[in-house]
Amino acid sequence: MPLARNMEQELTKKLLYSPGWFFRFNSWSLFSYSINELVSAGAEMVDRMALRRNEWRGWVNLPPDPEMNQLLALENYIPVEKLGDQNKLNGGE
Repeated sequence: MPLARNMEQELTKKLLYSPGWFFRFNSWSLFSYSINELVSAGAEMVDRMALRRNEWRGWVNLPPDPEMNQLLALENYIPVEKLGDQNKLNGGE
């Protein structure tokens, strides 16, 4: 991993002229994880609000989705800012 990071930095510094551009290697591809393991680990982290769905998509080399930036919570996967709006928390059914 340190070698890969060094290569990213050197390639970015010496080959690219725009400060907004950079090289980024997929660090997960350096490990020997299967797609099933990545999906399983990502699902558990999303369920525990430790990871956004777009971060998870990055693990498996999928492009970001603008609708997947929010952290989701609970079994019904609602956005964090709407947690207090649930009827069951206000004595409703």
